[in-house]
Amino acid sequence: MSELSQAVIQLSGRTNDISRTYLHHAACGQVSSRLDTLARAISKPENPGQLLLAAESAMQTGHTSGMDAVTGLLLGLATWEGRQAWL
Repeated sequence: MSELSQAVIQLSGRTNDISRTYLHHAACGQVSSRLDTLARAISKPENPGQLLLAAESAMQTGHTSGMDAVTGLLLGLATWEGRQAWL
């Protein structure tokens, strides 16, 4: 995880100031509460209704930022899951 965080910070120069700030904070383990709630709902899918509410809430952030963050979260989780299968 530490190596991934370092790589994200190093590569964050390829994007704009706002995205770079979000990436830097995420690499340091700090994300929005809405995205954190969604990640927790995905990891423990005990209540499908709560998962839907968490996803909707996270996607409503900003004009496109919420959708972008949720897409990044889902792609990251899918990549992580695929990597775990190979370990």
